[in-house]
Amino acid sequence: MKKPLVFIALLSFVCVSACVSLITGNGDIVTSERALSPFNNVKISQIAQVRYHSSKEYKAVISCDSNIEKYVEVQSSSHTLKIGLDNASVTYWNITFIVDIYSPEITGISLSGSSRLELVDTLSVLSLKIKLSGDSKMEGELRCEGSFNADISGGSSLKTQGKSGAADIRLSGSSRLELVDTLSVPSLKIKLSGGSKMEGELLCEGSFNADISGGSSLKTQGKSGAADIRLSGSSRLELVDTLSVPSLKIKLSGGSKMEGKLLCEGSFDTDISGGSVLKIKS
Repeated sequence: MKKPLVFIALLSFVCVSACVSLITGNGDIVTSERALSPFNNVKISQIAQVRYHSSKEYKAVISCDSNIEKYVEVQSSSHTLKIGLDNASVTYWNITFIVDIYSPEITGISLSGSSRLELVDTLSVLSLKIKLSGDSKMEGELRCEGSFNADISGGSSLKTQGKSGAADIRLSGSSRLELVDTLSVPSLKIKLSGGSKMEGELLCEGSFNADISGGSSLKTQGKSGAADIRLSGSSRLELVDTLSVPSLKIKLSGGSKMEGKLLCEGSFDTDISGGSVLKIKS
């Protein structure tokens, strides 16, 4: 029975290979400009590299290899701008696909398929939702007056700084959040899982809730209101400088570890189990 199974597997591979073609960028870069209908949501996929510029007008400037130009999808409808490559049966290799987008604001961002978004100008909005997946990357400064929600998964990363309203941040699947300067928020809720990492300084006027699991890590410092921190599954919290809080609840389990310098003015409650370690300097 083994030989027929091997033959079927080989035949399947040949069929799939025949159905999927490979396109390599030819290095002949062409540039075009498109006027767009108004949008406030951006959906980016398939290795697109996008740069955001703050502008009163809505437009896109596209630079790509001439042999992939016919596959480029940059179009806006129902207030959503979609950027990607529209031929699913093609594999792309060593291509140039850069899109500069211009708009007054963006309130929703979705990145997938190893795409990239660079905020050339500060993104200033009333509220913002971000979803990054599939090894995507976003970088730049944010100014968000209202709520800020970020869902980062699948090895994706966000590198940012700025100020926002109440923030809810979730990282999973070996994702990463790097704060290159202080993130200032009235309240903050973070959930890290699956070996994810968050690093940077926090200034949180209100409550700070952190749930860190599955070998994830948080490396931080700064100041917050009442803090509730839970670590499990060999996770780590390192205070690289003093964390100042009015009160603190800590629960460590499953071989987790928290260490660093802490300044707690009020109640300090701890629950440590499963070989976990708390090493604090006051």
